[in-house]
Amino acid sequence: MPPDSKFQKVTLHTETSNPMALDIAPDGRVFYIDRLGDVKVVKPNGATSLAAHLNVFTANESGGLGIALDPAFPTNPWVYMYYSPNSANVDRLGRFNVSGDTIDLSSEKVVMDVPVQRQECCHHGAGMVFDKKNGNLWLSVGDNTNPFASDGYAPLDQRSGRAYWDSQRTAGNTNSLSGKVLRIHPETNGTYTIPSGNLFAPGTANTKPEIYMMGERNPFRMGIDPKTGYPLVANYGPDAGSANPNRGPQNTVEWDVLSAPGNAGWPYCIGPNQAYNQFDFATNTSGAKFDCAGGPTNNSPNNTGLKKLPAAIPAKIWYHYQSDPQNFPQLSGGAPMAGPVYRYDPNLNSTRKWPVDYDGRAIFAEWNNSTMFSFQLDSTGTNVTSIDRLLPSVTFNRPMDFKFGPDGALYMVEWGTGYGGGNADAAIVRID
Repeated sequence: MPPDSKFQKVTLHTETSNPMALDIAPDGRVFYIDRLGDVKVVKPNGATSLAAHLNVFTANESGGLGIALDPAFPTNPWVYMYYSPNSANVDRLGRFNVSGDTIDLSSEKVVMDVPVQRQECCHHGAGMVFDKKNGNLWLSVGDNTNPFASDGYAPLDQRSGRAYWDSQRTAGNTNSLSGKVLRIHPETNGTYTIPSGNLFAPGTANTKPEIYMMGERNPFRMGIDPKTGYPLVANYGPDAGSANPNRGPQNTVEWDVLSAPGNAGWPYCIGPNQAYNQFDFATNTSGAKFDCAGGPTNNSPNNTGLKKLPAAIPAKIWYHYQSDPQNFPQLSGGAPMAGPVYRYDPNLNSTRKWPVDYDGRAIFAEWNNSTMFSFQLDSTGTNVTSIDRLLPSVTFNRPMDFKFGPDGALYMVEWGTGYGGGNADAAIVRID
């Protein structure tokens, strides 16, 4: 691979405190959304303007969450934003008109509302990418469930009044949009249609046709492979420090290539299809392990979908807080961030574009450790053949979102030092 000295990290913008996600226009402008509601435009010359301010609910990880420009931008002057409106208990996918460097909030077309509960934290997901091959929009949605009363294992509390502590209500529920990766096709009038080949055919009882992959805990970040159209998803796991034979596996996080619809397994299975135990929170007693390979059964009173679920799919890559010498020993930290696959364009005239050496490599970040990696994909775009540190001599500061721009450079949101945001060292940067 080329030496790090062949790359340059350029700071584009530092007047931000809670930057969440970005997208890059064909003319090089960077649009980014801040969790507290600001949406800003950073121009190639370094000038920055406030494009809009969304009135957002910001408790429990809510707020301005995701942003994606229309594939035909600026011919279609549309930007899609995923955010938590103050006015309703939903996370909303809205489409807005862009005029110059201004987003017209009055032009909003509400594409989709995802019902959420706001009494308890956590997990909203909000990875959002377009598959430009087919014009489909992919949206990753977290399980919107309190994880803090389950000893670091699966939240399966079926007691009365504890629905928000039961991820069977969301991720394990075929009739809920939460805890899923959704795939839709936006239409010009602001609605959407369902692409063929999602997990459940439209009209299937007790299911949502938007679902492509169910059983996700917090698929917080997502990238796209422009060659195959497959999304790459990073899925956060629970916090158990060690495995317990009566509860389930230790903290495990996942990275996956979604080449087919299915069930990622949560809250019944995680990682390489390691199963959790059934657990009675009323009596504090464990039961049998869930059937990952045969398909878990969701008997929760909080389930409004199918009881018998599709078989769980093992993760492509998994790891923990601590490195596992037997499985993907390069990775540790427990905070995965999926990014795009780089596809080299020999016809692109750009001094910033990344070299052909990175063709077919998926870009990945470990947020807790502020480290970056590249995963070499095989010719099918579905299997990883090597994992390598990316630019180890370059300092990164909690990479939050990253995409390749039209110039072939990598644009990145750096969250900054503090976990909770409000960081003076947050930034928008570019890696040439």
